[in-house]
Parts: sequence; C-alpha cells; structure tokens
Amino acid sequence: MSLPLFVSWYTVPSGRTDAKRLRGCIGTFAPQPLPDGLARYALQAALHDQRFPPIGRAECDSLVCTVSFLSPMELCRDVYDWVLGVHGVYITWTAPNGATFTATFLPDVAPAQGWDQRTTIDHALRKAGWRGEVTEAMRAELTVKRYQSHAVTVSWAEYVAAIRGNN
Repeated sequence: MSLPLFVSWYTVPSGRTDAKRLRGCIGTFAPQPLPDGLARYALQAALHDQRFPPIGRAECDSLVCTVSFLSPMELCRDVYDWVLGVHGVYITWTAPNGATFTATFLPDVAPAQGWDQRTTIDHALRKAGWRGEVTEAMRAELTVKRYQSHAVTVSWAEYVAAIRGNN
C-alpha cells in the first residue's frame, strides 16, 4: 500500500496536551510505500525540518507523533472553496516576476491556530516566502487545492509499550 503522508512531531509537557509544541513536520503528496515511506518521513521530520533543531534524546519522554494520511487533492473553485477543520489547503501563486510560491497547511492547523479561511491563506503565502502585501485580487489569482487527512497520534510512552509488547 502507498499513501501520501505527513509526519508531525510535538513535545507535550507532562499531562498538558493543550500545550503541545511543534518540533517538526515534513511530508509528501506523492504516495509512499508503507512502512518504508513512513519511517523515512518520521526521520526527516524529526531531524531535518529546517525550522527547528533536530529532536534530541532528552525530549523523547515528552514526544507525540502524528501521522496524517492524505486523500487525493481536489482543485477548488475559488480560494475559499474548502472547509476549516475538514480540508487541508495547498496553494500555488506565480508573482508578476515569474517566481512561484507554494505552501500547504494540514486540516488541523487553521482551527488549532484560531484562523479563519482568509487568515489561513495569508499565512500560507507567508509560509511560501511571499513578503509583500496580500490583496484580495492576489488571493483570487491563487490556485488552491484541498485534501482531507486521517491522522493517527501516538505518544512516546505508547510507542515504547507497543514495542515491548505491553499493548
């Protein structure tokens, strides 16, 4: 079986699931064979997300890993043809100088941040590297694709129990 997937690592202070902090998230829209693709992206997200230092051994007890398996993408009719909390978005925009900007947010990101659709799109443009003004005309030029995901989350303690045969 092969599926597109993203792996997200978080640290969670003891007993504080409301305070999880992203430590890495990397994935692909290209279907990956399981379990090899899952292992590859788990390591990539833990060690090579350029936004964060590599996850260290001292963090293991506080780690939570979420794997998001993605549905096929659908082209949106317009920039707002997707539902918060249901769809992830993948945006593409070509600037007047020919530079192309792309970014994605998984379905759970916008609700977790308290963003509406417009704010999510604007943050996606910033994530893609755009530093100029964001206008409604520019938003109308975006190509937006939506997708859904099925996420599975496991804590470090659950993982250790499973590999020891306790679960």
